[in-house]
Amino acid sequence: MDEVGRNQEDKGPWTVKEVLKVIVSLVILAGVLFMLSTPLISKYNQTHYTMRSCTVTEATARETRTVTTSTKLSIYTSDCGTLVYEISKPGAELERMAEHINEFQGKRLGFGFGDIQLQSNLSTVFKVESIE
Repeated sequence: MDEVGRNQEDKGPWTVKEVLKVIVSLVILAGVLFMLSTPLISKYNQTHYTMRSCTVTEATARETRTVTTSTKLSIYTSDCGTLVYEISKPGAELERMAEHINEFQGKRLGFGFGDIQLQSNLSTVFKVESIE
C-alpha cells in the first residue's frame, strides 16, 4: 500500500474522496500550526524587538468581547501608526497605563517593536520606555 492506502498495483488517478481527504488534512494541519505559532511568536517577540521612537498622539484601553473579555492598550502615534501594546495586565491597570502615556502626548517615546509582526496594519509593541 502507498501513502493514501491504495494497493501498489492500483496506481490509477486519485479519486475525489482521496483528494478531499488530503485537502482536509492539510487545512487542519495549517490551523493547528497557526494556533501554536501565535503564542510562540509572542513569547519570542518579548525578548527580540527593535526600539523605535514615535510621537504619541493618544493612548486608549479598550475592552473587547468575543468568546472572552479582554482589554487591549492601543497607542496612536503620528509617525508610526496604531500600536498595540502586548502585555498581560488587568483592564484597570491598562487604563492607568493609557493615562500615563497620554501625559506624553506630542512627545516621542521609545517603543519595542516585535521582530515578527503578523499584521501589516497594526504593529505590536512589547516595550514602552518611560512607563515600565
